[in-house]
Amino acid sequence: MSPTATTPTVRISRRLRAAVGFARWSIRYGVDPLDLAQLRTLVDRRAKAWDRGNNDARESERSERAMARLDAQIAAMADRLGLALDWPGLYPTVRVIARPELGETMLPEV
Repeated sequence: MSPTATTPTVRISRRLRAAVGFARWSIRYGVDPLDLAQLRTLVDRRAKAWDRGNNDARESERSERAMARLDAQIAAMADRLGLALDWPGLYPTVRVIARPELGETMLPEV
């Protein structure tokens, strides 16, 4: 079996498997892993802000301000990385502008 085999011979943790998937996504789509981690963190914070505002009426205004701030940060980072985001739901789909043949995908799980 080759060192890049898809079936590991040793059982690895879900956390490590997620890290491998994150690294593979980063390589395939040409995004630096640290930049990808920062983008994913901003997207997760936006989802939490939406959730907070949606589930607690007292948090609605604060949530909307947080989401507007995060939307601006996410858009700026995506532009810098050459990514186009579409928001069909709570999490965006991603497209690499310079490589349309890759199509749309979701950000990797962390």
